[in-house]
Amino acid sequence: MAYQPPQYGQAPGNPQQQFNHQQQFQPNGFQQPGMPQKQPFGGFASPQSAVLQQPNGGSHLNGTANGNQQPGQPTGYGTQNSAPLTQTMNNMSLGPRATPTPQQHQQSFQGGVYPGAPILGPGQPQFQQQQTPQLPQPPNNPQQNIPPQVQGKRLMMKLVHFYVLLFTAASQGSTPHSNQMYNHGTPQQPQAGIPSGPPTMTGPTGAPSTLYTNPIQQPAPLRPSAPGLPPVPGTTHSFPAGQGAAPMTPAPGAYQQPPPGMFIISAPDFSLRNSCRNRRFSTKTFLPVSGAAGFPQASQLPGGGPPQPPTSFPGAAGNFPPQMAGGFSSGPPVPGPFPTSGGPGAYPQGPAAPGSFPPGPGAPGPFPPGPGAPGSFPPGPGAPGSFPPGPGAPGMPGGYPGGPPQQRQQRLDPNMMPSAVQVIDDDSARSGLFPTGFPNAELPPLVSTFSFSRDEGNCNPRFMRSTLYTAPQTNDILKASQIPLAIVITPFAPLNEYEKEPPVVDLGPQGPIRCQRCKAYICPFMEFQDGGRSFRCPFCHARTQVEDAYFAHLDHTGRRTDIEMRPELCLGAYDLVATKQYCKNGLAPKEPAFIFMIDVSYNALSNGMLSILCQNLEKVLRNLPRETGQLESSIRVGLATFDQAVHFFDISSASPKMLVMSDVQEPFVPIVDGLLLPYSEALPGLRAALAEIPKIFSQSRTTETILQPVVQAGLDALKCADRAGKLIVFSTVLPTYDAPGKLKTKNDRSLLGTDKEKGALVPQEDSYTKLGEQCVKSGVTVDLFLFPNAFIDVATIGQLSAVTGGSIFKFQYFSADKDGVRMLNELERHVSKKIAFDCMARVRTSTGIRPITFTGSFYMENSTDLELATIDENKAFLTEIKHDDTLKDPASLIQTAVLYTSMTGQRRLRILNMCLPVTSDYNQVYRLADPEALTAFMLKQAVQLNRDKGSTEMKESLSSRCAQFLATYREKCSEGAPLGQLILPESLKLMPLYVNSILKNDAISGGSEMTVDDKVWQMELIRGMRTEDVMPLIYPRVMPISDLQINETEEMKELPKLVRASADFLDNTKAYLIDNGVVLFVWVGAACPQTWVQDVFGVGATNQIDTETGLIPEKDNAHSRALRRAIQLLPRGIRQRKTFVVVEKSGLEPWMKKFLVEDKSGAANMSYVDYLVDIHRKIRDLIS
Repeated sequence: MAYQPPQYGQAPGNPQQQFNHQQQFQPNGFQQPGMPQKQPFGGFASPQSAVLQQPNGGSHLNGTANGNQQPGQPTGYGTQNSAPLTQTMNNMSLGPRATPTPQQHQQSFQGGVYPGAPILGPGQPQFQQQQTPQLPQPPNNPQQNIPPQVQGKRLMMKLVHFYVLLFTAASQGSTPHSNQMYNHGTPQQPQAGIPSGPPTMTGPTGAPSTLYTNPIQQPAPLRPSAPGLPPVPGTTHSFPAGQGAAPMTPAPGAYQQPPPGMFIISAPDFSLRNSCRNRRFSTKTFLPVSGAAGFPQASQLPGGGPPQPPTSFPGAAGNFPPQMAGGFSSGPPVPGPFPTSGGPGAYPQGPAAPGSFPPGPGAPGPFPPGPGAPGSFPPGPGAPGSFPPGPGAPGMPGGYPGGPPQQRQQRLDPNMMPSAVQVIDDDSARSGLFPTGFPNAELPPLVSTFSFSRDEGNCNPRFMRSTLYTAPQTNDILKASQIPLAIVITPFAPLNEYEKEPPVVDLGPQGPIRCQRCKAYICPFMEFQDGGRSFRCPFCHARTQVEDAYFAHLDHTGRRTDIEMRPELCLGAYDLVATKQYCKNGLAPKEPAFIFMIDVSYNALSNGMLSILCQNLEKVLRNLPRETGQLESSIRVGLATFDQAVHFFDISSASPKMLVMSDVQEPFVPIVDGLLLPYSEALPGLRAALAEIPKIFSQSRTTETILQPVVQAGLDALKCADRAGKLIVFSTVLPTYDAPGKLKTKNDRSLLGTDKEKGALVPQEDSYTKLGEQCVKSGVTVDLFLFPNAFIDVATIGQLSAVTGGSIFKFQYFSADKDGVRMLNELERHVSKKIAFDCMARVRTSTGIRPITFTGSFYMENSTDLELATIDENKAFLTEIKHDDTLKDPASLIQTAVLYTSMTGQRRLRILNMCLPVTSDYNQVYRLADPEALTAFMLKQAVQLNRDKGSTEMKESLSSRCAQFLATYREKCSEGAPLGQLILPESLKLMPLYVNSILKNDAISGGSEMTVDDKVWQMELIRGMRTEDVMPLIYPRVMPISDLQINETEEMKELPKLVRASADFLDNTKAYLIDNGVVLFVWVGAACPQTWVQDVFGVGATNQIDTETGLIPEKDNAHSRALRRAIQLLPRGIRQRKTFVVVEKSGLEPWMKKFLVEDKSGAANMSYVDYLVDIHRKIRDLIS
């Protein structure tokens, strides 16, 4: 066992950092010090094998030393040009119709790697990678007795070809490897500081390919696998968790796969000839572009060299044309899109010996050189052997040599664009155990990946998720990249069954241990000194004396001897029991309470809301939240009704009493005792009162109601009882009765989608906002269940929920028959959530950074403290962090402390900790970016900008910021790339898709087709949304379900594979589920099998399906069971989903297609492909 001293900021007590059975580096994919470098079969030799990579980046990136390579020089090449030039001469192809050139030691692709790829027959040989920079020699064959004169001519021809290519390279300023543009893989290598999984190879759309094993290093998953997880299918190389992996670099003269970190799309408006220059920093994936434009004519190339093959040719071979070692294959011809005999440009069948090279220009030979022959020049217009451009290739002025001009096509292929579905599928390899890391937090899996976290000192990412898992050293990095350092905080996030709730730590009468200067709470990053008598604060570096009651000796490693018994010194998330000094007025709080306040006006009677609620509220309250181990909830319940007055019920006995409060100008509480009781005690009186309420108000014809006095009376009731809690208000109409809070009906629907819409989104008056502030001060939240048939002014009354941390549930045109079950499920789910009451939160950071802005449902009286009446498990708030100064420490710490009252009435502190390494390297910043937390930040920022500045400025701001992400990456990490390539960092390659989806969201771009209430409701919904709920809202799940079947004895455990959210990926012979967490569509194609339609809906044809009710009939057959089970297996949405059945070409289909976010929807919204082109234009403008 080797001893490792603790690093800076490491808790002395972390057993995993002190003793290791095998000394090793952090699992960042680099080699262990002092060990010989391993050379895997088929791997690349490291050009810097003597230089060791330091953990968390160091002076190396992607296996190459920074600054040791000249711009424009490909990684892995030596200073001599002979090797690459020789290889280029052997690999050059002069056109898409070029016949495969005979070469030695060349590895060729097999079929299935990219669309239209040639498939080698079983008898056709594989070729090895050329390893030495020498001219290829003819293979051994019977024709060895060649006259010396012929040999001399062939040698002279080779030298002529060599010098021609040398001149061409000198003219272009780069090695002529343009054919490497057509690499159809996405290679990735282990990333510094991230646990790396075994590599795999992906095809053009990212789908894993296992049809061949290539000795060149294959790419890793899009996000690295955590140690201990199963390897990614189809991989060929892997390294043990925690051990360094030798950087894989190419041998001189060998073909080099680009290193990881980039996703590159060749734009349709730029020449592709200089594509090989950028290999210095990270991986590039070159994808074919349909109709790529701008190919140079032969006369435009230096030295009159050959034109590059257009990417638009289907089946273009790319880097590895199918070439047979030792000459042309004797087997059947390799299938491909272009003929090998006959037609313009084909080789005549001459008597050439196998393995011989065709003669150069003007050299005698049995046949003239065809296009694509190595060393030959393209024939001029009209010359024999010329050929027209292939399909999709744009004709140059005057046409391609020998061919007529073609129509230029400027459309990118959507299949070649980065796919969210593929990224999700690839990241599923990280499912299972996720160690949170120590001392630095690890980049977590995607929220769609099922994982369970092990707290190692940094908190579970469900509690705190950062947009960057590294802290930029200076503000200049954040300013240049425009990537925010922001934290999405969900203090009471729900955990899965494999994760443990944070432990509750009671430190006795002394209370929580804190830094005496900055007041940070004790955490695993505190460094104990002086034999344990003091500790050094990692936030402000001050020393604090340890009280005798908390003192413990240190062992010889500097660890406290009691560390194993101290969760606050080992874990990143824990609860501390607060003392009386943390309580209001120095008194311990009482158990919280819920008061249900129900509208009993004529509107509530007519739509059935009152009757269905009174019939089922008793059952709903059986699910009141309780802490682990509790048999019965401690929460008190109360009941009141209202129309133009407020009616309180005394439920202390089986014969309840109703007391009316009719003074709406100065509301008061007519009863205190008997109003708030535990559920078990209140049940008899509650049951009787709920049975009588519909009878009492059955003859009511009141249509005008009050609302603000209702909330004021409920607030007074909780204040009189000295309890925190909730007011759950059920309202059906706009409060128009002459009382405080009276509102007017207005119709601003026409303003939506215009620059004037912000006037329609602001409250009519501020009285509801002020009332919400009063509620927060008393620890009272207001939840609104709204059942409107007309305008109800969510913008104004919604402030009651927005300020207090509550929720709004809206059931437009409510019908008890259609929506009653959904409403009851929503209510039951809402009241059963784990919840914290009377909360105050503060975010502390280490020296040099500080939180400056906050977003969420809360109230702030100063610039640091967030006051929230309640926080439930689905509520999150977000903070953006900025620099005060250059960071001098090697790590930055973030601590969130939430003071709250538990469901049992105990005052506690929830402490959440995160440590981020500091870096000045742009590569690390982009590599450790979290695209989902960044998407959540941008969505919430878009909602706020739309409310404050209008839609036009908001859309321009978001698009410009997205373009700045990518432009800075191109400038700092990919400086040699041509402007015609759209280069996307691997971690953020989906940001254009997500930003475009944000701009299409109804909360952002909704126009007059929706109501003002609907838009404001969606904006309020997003305000407190978690990252887990943001992602499906932005990019809905689409999955086929018509092929699913379940027998009675079977069980479905997982959902079918997702497809991309585009109409191009919907097959009208199938049915699909489309889910965004709020609404659920069952889309049935017009040609869907009749048996499936009959089994699921009980009708004989799709045009007979009842699309009005939105109900899925429960039938006893395999198809019906499978569909209903698939809906049950969907992840829990932010709301109880409303289901719509949509048949192809029916009236609801245009609305449904708005959720297919990759397609164009409306005149103002772009498709995914069009938005990529627009972002590329913005990037070019920023760079130039």
